[in-house]
Amino acid sequence: MNYDNFTKLNLFENPEANVLGNQIMTNILRQKNDNINFCITGDVARYIQDSSVGPIKVISFITDQEPLFIFFRDILPGLLNFNKVIKLSNQAQIESFPLFVECFYTTTALNVLDVDDFDVQALSDIPSYII
Repeated sequence: MNYDNFTKLNLFENPEANVLGNQIMTNILRQKNDNINFCITGDVARYIQDSSVGPIKVISFITDQEPLFIFFRDILPGLLNFNKVIKLSNQAQIESFPLFVECFYTTTALNVLDVDDFDVQALSDIPSYII
């Protein structure tokens, strides 16, 4: 099953960003079981929840499941042929110019909402440092 919500809803003006979002979510969903939280956060989640944000430059995700974070950080870049990856213990940043994607790992349980068929972190829970 391929995820297509980014392109179906044309979330970004840049079609490459929509395709990239779909590719990431397709691969994540292949790893995911019903007990794993993985969702959009940062400015994309703010935008989806009708919050005013400036231009979106980063697609940010967050998870509270370490195996899923490790998959995003260590395996996903190879599957999607990304060669610019910054790997930290609780954050991974991928550059696919002109797009940037990041994933954060948190030990705090996530409050995930379904908004327009997107799993997003609740607006009040999005850390201010995530763009």
